[in-house]
Amino acid sequence: MSLDGTLGTIVIGAAVGTVLFGIMTMQTFNYYDRYSKDPARLKVLVAAVWFLELGHTITLWHALYRITVTFYGQIAHILDPPPSLALTVLFSTLIYATVQTFFALRIWTLSGSYYITIVCSILTTARFAFSLTILSLFLGSNGFEIFTNKIHWSMIAVSSLGPAVDLLIAGSLCFFLWRRRSESHFNATRKLLDTLILWSIETTAITCAVGVMQLIFFLAKSDLAWLTFNLIQPKLFSNSLLAHLNSRERIRNQSSDMGSVVGDELQFAPRRGTCSRGGFGGWTNHESHVASSNGGGEPSGLVLVQQGDPCQRRSVTVVMVNEHTDVSGGMRWISNYHDELVERFLATRSDGRGFPSWGKEIDEQIAIAGNYEWNFGARRYFGNEGPEIQKTRTVVIE
Repeated sequence: MSLDGTLGTIVIGAAVGTVLFGIMTMQTFNYYDRYSKDPARLKVLVAAVWFLELGHTITLWHALYRITVTFYGQIAHILDPPPSLALTVLFSTLIYATVQTFFALRIWTLSGSYYITIVCSILTTARFAFSLTILSLFLGSNGFEIFTNKIHWSMIAVSSLGPAVDLLIAGSLCFFLWRRRSESHFNATRKLLDTLILWSIETTAITCAVGVMQLIFFLAKSDLAWLTFNLIQPKLFSNSLLAHLNSRERIRNQSSDMGSVVGDELQFAPRRGTCSRGGFGGWTNHESHVASSNGGGEPSGLVLVQQGDPCQRRSVTVVMVNEHTDVSGGMRWISNYHDELVERFLATRSDGRGFPSWGKEIDEQIAIAGNYEWNFGARRYFGNEGPEIQKTRTVVIE
């Protein structure tokens, strides 16, 4: 093997990987700066992935330093690298498992179905097991020649399972988003879902392509060109995770421009709420909920949300009560069984000052999803005799 096909692959992998680690670090900083109110589990996830990437980068450069400086001119040490290069397999394996599990659980959140998530988890676990096998044998081997005999098939399995899981995740996300798109009656919502579908493809396309290239070059058996792709792939996974989390603000702003609403928080699992059929009491044979616009005392304007069975997909009517209230922005209700309930409620008073008691709070954080008792300040429940209706707007549960 030539130096270009051995040492060169490690140098290129280290250089490109370090640049990607720098980008990931910048994305991590932006995440903690913009999403300080995210759940602790998401913050821990981001921190864990960053530290795993740090460990991967340190072990990679330690191996490169030993080969190029400590053992300068000793060709044997290129083909028989230090153990630190093998340790990069450990860090990359943990990164793959963490990121792919996160996206698999996003499918569960989106679809409410366990099946695809279970399949993704099985494939990810299999890849994890094969990777640990490669790590243990590589640490006790005499160099890269082990990849052509003892762990040849394990390497093929790892290189194949990675793109397979990526394709399954991307395909599932696109399918469920497209299904919701086909059920939507609003052009703005469809445009937003088109953006989410394109974004789902983009976040997995690069990692999948790199995994396929690694498999192709490994099967070619000409040199260690596959190692370059192996070294940069975990960086791409981490960056895709951070891009996923950091894109929420842009998508939320886009949804606001369209007059639609999207979630501000990406969950690991569907939120479990109370799917009550008794609820708040009847109003024209529907459940009703009224929120005060001034946070207490006699309301100067009331917002009545009228819905059917909260466990079913039905239309929702937003009724503005009292002459001082008007609709601006509207409301989108997301209720897919136990899935996320209400993300935002955009409305302003006719004087343009907004709802001072809860408008700012709802802008900054999501209403408690899965709980039909919203924190909108003072609350009132009407019986069968509803107040005079000033303005009505009907939207559709999606």
